[in-house]
Amino acid sequence: MRTFSKRCVSLAYHEMENEKDSTHVEFLSFMMTETVNKIWNRLVLLFVTCIALFQITCKSDGGGIGPCVHIYEEPILHIEAVRNIQSGTYLRTIVLSNITIDSIKQDPFFLIAESRSVAVLDSSFVCNPPCSFGTQTGRYTFKVSASGCKDTIITCYPKYNINKGGCPSSSNGGLRISIDLKSN
Repeated sequence: MRTFSKRCVSLAYHEMENEKDSTHVEFLSFMMTETVNKIWNRLVLLFVTCIALFQITCKSDGGGIGPCVHIYEEPILHIEAVRNIQSGTYLRTIVLSNITIDSIKQDPFFLIAESRSVAVLDSSFVCNPPCSFGTQTGRYTFKVSASGCKDTIITCYPKYNINKGGCPSSSNGGLRISIDLKSN
């Protein structure tokens, strides 16, 4: 009987030790998970803080760090007025078509991104002077049409007079023209 009892005590003792070990392993596993979670949370917080600092220090005067962009403060070509030279009247609406820049045909849809008082109609601009469009320098050629006037081809070389470097950089001071049309 003694041997049996010693065995029972011995088995009971080993079971307790195994339970201790598994509890200890569970505790260590829990602590490791908590540590990993804390490290992960701190890394996320550090990342968010860096992004916030990046955004805060991006100044409009170029003195900060941040994305460097170019700003067009106005379109490059301004049609200030269109006049019928026989009658002397200023026209309220004109149509610009066959627009090319450096002999390359342009889709008006892409020129309208930076424009004023201009609407796209098929492959033409409907313009209510004063109107303006475009940002690309070069040789602009286009046909001007208006009710009661002969179609006229205009060629001009717009460029920006004011170009500021830095970050952000900008362009301003486009070409301003007036157009005279003849009656039909």
